Amino acid sequence: MFIPNLIFIKRLAPDLLGNITSSQLVSKSYKYGKDTLINKYKYKLIVLTITTLFSGLYSAISSAESLVTLQDMVEKTVSSNPEVQSRYHRYLDSGFEQEAVRGGLLPKLDVQSTYRAIDTNQTLPNGINTPRSATDLVLKQLIFDGFATSSEIKRLGHANRVRYYELQSAMQNTTLEFIRAYIDTLRYRELAQFAKDNYVVHKQLFDRIQERVNAGVARKVDLEQATGRLALAEANLSTELTNLHDVTARIQRLYGELPPDTLEMPTFYNAGVEPSSADALKVAYQNNPDLLSTIEDIEASKNDIKTREG
Repeated sequence: MFIPNLIFIKRLAPDLLGNITSSQLVSKSYKYGKDTLINKYKYKLIVLTITTLFSGLYSAISSAESLVTLQDMVEKTVSSNPEVQSRYHRYLDSGFEQEAVRGGLLPKLDVQSTYRAIDTNQTLPNGINTPRSATDLVLKQLIFDGFATSSEIKRLGHANRVRYYELQSAMQNTTLEFIRAYIDTLRYRELAQFAKDNYVVHKQLFDRIQERVNAGVARKVDLEQATGRLALAEANLSTELTNLHDVTARIQRLYGELPPDTLEMPTFYNAGVEPSSADALKVAYQNNPDLLSTIEDIEASKNDIKTREG
């Protein structure tokens, strides 16, 4: 039962068992015995198992890496960008400031405690003594302050929306910069591959022409021309690799790590654009965060004037 198993392994992994034939396996099994043959090829079977495991692990890692989509990369870039984080916390801070001022419209209950140093030799008329300490419970409610508090609440509401639109602007600018670097990475990867293929073709032609010149069947002027073209192909390859390195550094700065080897082709441009420039401007006026932020800042300034007048 042992010999057929070795023959089966020989068929599956002939490179691990070398040039040993099935007849040699049979003769060696009878010569050395079953245990000796198992010990001799045990390490080769272990190598086969380890190789299979690492191959499966590498395939799993490659599959996981290829599953990274453009949307996932954009979300990671925006969520980890320090400028976006700063704008987000400023937006939260403005909301808390508005709630603090809104508290001025609510009843206010204070506990006041006082302590006095009193001359014991001095008494008031009618035998009344002034207490050394006193504790008061004071309840206050705003009745009317000339609309100052309400105007301040409105001003801070507009200021909160200003911070919101600033956050939107930072997110959109970060996304735009990342998409530009992403598209440039795809473009320069393709250009670098073209340059590599071009260099390989020119190198092969150069080697063939050089062989023909050395054999005396071609002219040296052809070799000089091939040398110039090969040098130009090499210069183009160096330029494209440099551009690819620069754009990879850009996307690494934004993304936080090197981009994966397999990048998804963007499809957002399939949505198209507005049919006319007037429609495009209308969409920009309604959705541009910088413009909306400026409008809210003007409203906040108007309410600030009302607060000072109150």
